[in-house]
Amino acid sequence: MAVARRTVTVELDEDLVERARDRSGRGQAKDAAVIVEEALAVYLGMKALDEAQAERTLSRTRRRNSPTTNFARCGRSAAARRDPRGHRPRRSRFGGYYLLGLVIERDSGISYAQFLTRHIFDPLQMQHTGYDVNHPAPPGHAVGYVHGSRPARYIDMSVPFAAGALDSTTSDLARWNTALLTGRPALLRRSTLQQMFSPSASISPGHPDAGAYGYGWFIDLRGAEYDHDGLINGFATYNSIFPRRQIAIIVLSNLQSSDVRTIDDHLAALLGQQAR
Repeated sequence: MAVARRTVTVELDEDLVERARDRSGRGQAKDAAVIVEEALAVYLGMKALDEAQAERTLSRTRRRNSPTTNFARCGRSAAARRDPRGHRPRRSRFGGYYLLGLVIERDSGISYAQFLTRHIFDPLQMQHTGYDVNHPAPPGHAVGYVHGSRPARYIDMSVPFAAGALDSTTSDLARWNTALLTGRPALLRRSTLQQMFSPSASISPGHPDAGAYGYGWFIDLRGAEYDHDGLINGFATYNSIFPRRQIAIIVLSNLQSSDVRTIDDHLAALLGQQAR
């Protein structure tokens, strides 16, 4: 992967915490080694980086600090907690993917937002997708609600960072899904795409029908469906891909309590597609 006139290579067995450290040494979780593959496959959780803890810790400093400094404040004394391979993945919204975002910034020399725009959004012509801003103005940005007419509580985008600070549309996400299904334009090597959609951790050991987790995707129906949900203050989403039939379903809701998974299943049934 060529970035800003230098080649950036990150191996799956590298220590992600060490890779994410800034020059001052901040951002290193004490006595913790987090392997890149573990973060991608959500084998781990960072003890001090759950959402509530992160938001409390960042509330006084979020406007002044970079994500690297924020991670240092939240996770300086955190320890990585792994589940044995083959056991239910620990789904941490902050730990692994937050660190992966820091690695992107450190190794590319540009911000996470700039990297995504340059290497994903622009090549796919995703003109209505980006790193979200803290005070977006309608009508260009939907207002999120918890339930009924109650607006969702504000969350600063430095809190989710690389674990969930993006905004998009169904048409843009359709471009993303098409690129993953067809490999065009080529964002990744085909072998890397195959790794992404290969089972890496079982959801329920001994019950293969419960599905597995790859790199950032749930793998259901023994590979017939790839899917993932999304949830943040005021919004709920679901994105599913059925590779054998080249079908993708995207559900975006600005009502946090929406049952987007059931909506996705019903839409799949209308298309004659079995959902998990």
